[in-house]
Amino acid sequence: MKNINILGLFLILFFAIQYNLPAKNLAPSGNDKVLMEFNSYLKTVNLDGGKILNKDLLNKFIQLSTEENWYDNIKFWVSAQWGLKEYNGLIAKQYGLKGEDLTTPISEKRPKKIMDGNLFGVSYDGEKNFSENLDVKVQQPLSMLLVFSGDKNTGENFLIDAKGDKSCQISIEKNNAGESELLIKSAGEIRVKGLVDGINIVYIEFNLKNSKVFINGQLAFTGIIGKVGVDGLVIGKGNINNKVNYFKGVMYETGIINNYISDEARTGLFNLMKEIYK
Repeated sequence: MKNINILGLFLILFFAIQYNLPAKNLAPSGNDKVLMEFNSYLKTVNLDGGKILNKDLLNKFIQLSTEENWYDNIKFWVSAQWGLKEYNGLIAKQYGLKGEDLTTPISEKRPKKIMDGNLFGVSYDGEKNFSENLDVKVQQPLSMLLVFSGDKNTGENFLIDAKGDKSCQISIEKNNAGESELLIKSAGEIRVKGLVDGINIVYIEFNLKNSKVFINGQLAFTGIIGKVGVDGLVIGKGNINNKVNYFKGVMYETGIINNYISDEARTGLFNLMKEIYK
């Protein structure tokens, strides 16, 4: 009888690992909407043969955005801690929270998954890696969150490009003093200081003349950024000074909200990102 019980326990553990079933200590919490959205994402990833790397962090994000009343305004969101699908050691797909996935049409140009302590990241080599979703279209007002770690020795480092309307681009460039600045182009351009070595959490509110940029929780810019939105999304590749430039570094989170959120909700989002990445 004892041997049978041990065998049964072994089989349960085997199938839990093999089929990526949630363990009891990672059971989702929250109201009915949180549980419904969590289970819907879980089902989508599992049926497609992907894997959710950290169900607990996925649950926390859905719970926060639902309680702060901006979950329904999410237009696009991928996280290196959530759903990924790998093929031949490279990332074939990053699963978007609302079904808006990131892929790379040329297999040899796919980024790869890395692990840094307890964190997962999507690593871009600065030479050929990129990811895209050509269907993401958002007009102002909109908010964008980027969590990344760029190579500090790279003078020009491209983060985000719009596949259709080239007026919306975000990159990292060094100024004359050798300091890395965030360069945002949106029918005009602004340069914002405040980036640090290591992981940066950048939150941008595109809202015409009332636009704002927050870097690592601090207000770094307020004023006019431009009036264009996002028309197709490319991560890790774009044009700087009329030449193709790639991102060298690690992307952790990329999110777009189809509006701007309250000060309290933005603070809550920053606190969650800091809890995870700082």
